Amino acid sequence: MALAATWAGAGLSGCDRPGCDGVVVTNPAAPQVTRFEIVDSFPDDPWTLVLAIDFANASPALRSGNALFYVGPSTDPLRLPLQQPFAQVGLPTDAPSGRLGMLFPLNSGLIQDGDLLRLAVQLEEGNAGDQNGLRSNCSSMDLSFDVRALRQTAQLLRRAAANVRHWLL
Repeated sequence: MALAATWAGAGLSGCDRPGCDGVVVTNPAAPQVTRFEIVDSFPDDPWTLVLAIDFANASPALRSGNALFYVGPSTDPLRLPLQQPFAQVGLPTDAPSGRLGMLFPLNSGLIQDGDLLRLAVQLEEGNAGDQNGLRSNCSSMDLSFDVRALRQTAQLLRRAAANVRHWLL
């Protein structure tokens, strides 16, 4: 998937790639990530991404599991529980496939304009409260950031909106 630099004003571009460096599927019966993409970001907060994760071949244990996010070269994932994303989109507990939406905040203090960053996701089923259930394949994308242009565009839009309000009053 290719995202234009002007996509939703986010100043991001991404490329979906199957597999993650150094991350191995633990079991072929595990859930599968079939699509991983950026859906949007917020004009006033380009560091928070709205992500969509499509999955298939899941057991009911996925709902009690986690999304594991690998940022950059890190092999230590950030674990985000899946119960709330399942509930938000109304997926039943035993849904074998579906699309989840998640907000993912990036650390703006560590990322500068022009930086390239790999973001990867893997789904992990819950296993009676254990965080080591079956893991899915892994999907990743490379992101490049142009936040300066986004901020300038947002400022221009705010000024234009203020001018329109002034002229209407």
